[in-house]
Amino acid sequence: MLYGAAIMLVSLLIGLFLAKLFTKDDYLKKIYRYSFAVDNFSFMGNAVVLGIFGETVLFDYMIFTLPLNLYVYSYGTASLIPQKENKKFSFKVFVNPIFIALLSGAVFGLLPISLPKFVTAAVSSAGACMSPLAMLLTGFVIGDYSLKKLASKKKIYLASILRLIVIPLVFILILKAMRTDDAIICVALCATAMPLGINTVVFPAAYGGDTTEGASMALISHLMSIITIPIMFAVLL
Repeated sequence: MLYGAAIMLVSLLIGLFLAKLFTKDDYLKKIYRYSFAVDNFSFMGNAVVLGIFGETVLFDYMIFTLPLNLYVYSYGTASLIPQKENKKFSFKVFVNPIFIALLSGAVFGLLPISLPKFVTAAVSSAGACMSPLAMLLTGFVIGDYSLKKLASKKKIYLASILRLIVIPLVFILILKAMRTDDAIICVALCATAMPLGINTVVFPAAYGGDTTEGASMALISHLMSIITIPIMFAVLL
């Protein structure tokens, strides 16, 4: 959790810096800042970790990404709401089902509290639906746009390269130089080498904001990740 929190804080600083280089528009700066700070570590990352490493590493991964989840489902997604709907910061952004579920899960997971078997069975069954539903949602969102228009945004390719290769490479090299445990390096790579997320599409769309940039990020980076993820894993792990 401490390593995850440290990487999250550094990622936020990276996002603040890079966003200023990619656009001068105030709202698009929020889109880029979020995208560089947070990749698709949840839906995509969970599926990749489970498929490659199994449930044991997935548990470690969920603990590592807990600080990221707390940020994403509080201030992170709130910052994606267009300014007219989000004029000032409010602690109400923390009162939502996902954030409360994260805290509850952390409490039950870290403390010796036993849950009824039917509860754990229901949660496990629901978790099995997560990845297919996430991929369907991604397709629905991108399907509303012209693929030619989304694929023609050149700076998105640069943003995707930074997110998929440069940023995780820097993090992993630093962790290796610090002689960090291999298990932490593994989950850190999984959490930082995923494509740009789709929250930059879903949340602006819900409030009438421009979703073109976010949709382009999701399309291009996910297609590029088909190549970059196997290469990054083969080279760095």
